[in-house]
Parts: sequence; structure tokens; C-alpha cells
Amino acid sequence: MKNSEFMTPKQVRSRYKVSLSQVYILLNDPVDPIPHFRFGASYRIISDEFYVWLNRHRKMMRRESDAD
Repeated sequence: MKNSEFMTPKQVRSRYKVSLSQVYILLNDPVDPIPHFRFGASYRIISDEFYVWLNRHRKMMRRESDAD
């Protein structure tokens, strides 16, 4: 994780047009959470790993919609 940039939950909300509560739900998902660090009560999302996570979830959603 060299030279990774970090995002806050509010930056993810703004960039991807999702609610802040949904971002926190995904951060705390017990199975596959958004990659992050916590500093006290603050979350920092690891940008590079987040994009990998996002692509994996997009592929899963496509497969689920193709199965319908």
C-alpha cells in the first residue's frame, strides 16, 4: 500500500452519490467491508483498495442481475 491516498466517508458519498449512512453500513459490513482504517471515531478509506472492492462488487451485482 505504497503512496495510497485516503478518502473520508463524506468524500465517497459525494463522489459516488450514495447516502452517508449507506457508506457507514458498507464500512461495517461483517463479510466484505470497504477497506479502511479507523483513527478514533474517524474512518479513512484506502483509495486503491476501495476501487478494487468496488469493481468486485460491481461484478457480483452484474452476475446477480444476469441470474434473474
